[in-house]
Amino acid sequence: MSASCTNVLVVAETADGCASELSYELLGLARQLVRADNGLVFAAALEKSDAPCIQELGARGADQVLSIADGLETAYTAERWLAILPLLLAELGPAHIVLGHTALGAELGPRLAFRLGCAVATGCERLELNDGKLSILRPCFGNKARENLTLETCPAVATVRARASDPLPAPRVQQK
Repeated sequence: MSASCTNVLVVAETADGCASELSYELLGLARQLVRADNGLVFAAALEKSDAPCIQELGARGADQVLSIADGLETAYTAERWLAILPLLLAELGPAHIVLGHTALGAELGPRLAFRLGCAVATGCERLELNDGKLSILRPCFGNKARENLTLETCPAVATVRARASDPLPAPRVQQK
């Protein structure tokens, strides 16, 4: 199996140049996922390279932050991401994609998986990376039980619920 199947791409949701708290939680989770397999954590943000979140995403767990300034000032939509993410993955090579289980993530995750021809799991509470495959725990039967699944494709797409992982601490700013 290709070593790049141990890489994780976090789709960071941002507003006004700032990343959501869930994006930082996903970076913390991704960092835990790749730790054992020496994979890389990528973060992608629909922001200009000088947006405050770009440097912050790197400081909070991403090995590389992909700033995507597509010139559009319109709403933050799944359509914009669907046009960009397959191109990023073609450039980066296989990497599992992790999104927040938000309105955007719940729409984008399955559509992206369909476009890529890969597996998807939504509403995940826990993720692990085993031999390059994502293993997930998520609720089922109206939240009365939990199911364990292993996504056999690389890449695979997962949407993760808030508070499933702790964010890495923000870097300390040194006083002068």
